Amino acid sequence: MKDKLTTAENALEEAKGKINKYIQKGREARKARKEAEVLVNEARRNASRIINDALLKAEKAQNHADQLKRNTNVLKRRLRQIIENQLEVIEEMDKVDFNEVDNKY
Repeated sequence: MKDKLTTAENALEEAKGKINKYIQKGREARKARKEAEVLVNEARRNASRIINDALLKAEKAQNHADQLKRNTNVLKRRLRQIIENQLEVIEEMDKVDFNEVDNKY
């Protein structure tokens, strides 16, 4: 009987040790899970920040490109007007009779 009691106590201690190990592993797993959640949340925040920064930069680049396009169109319109004005001057010069001018002076 004493042997059975000792065997039962040993089995109980062994079971207690296994239970404590499982409890410790469970605690470690919960701690690891919490740490993983913190890392995932931080990664999500960083990803959101990176995406927002990229969107802002893309919008800024698009605005800059649009402004350059408008400036180019204004420049082309002004150059076209200058060239047309110069062409009018040339056409007026063609109408001048230089022989008549030479005779006056």
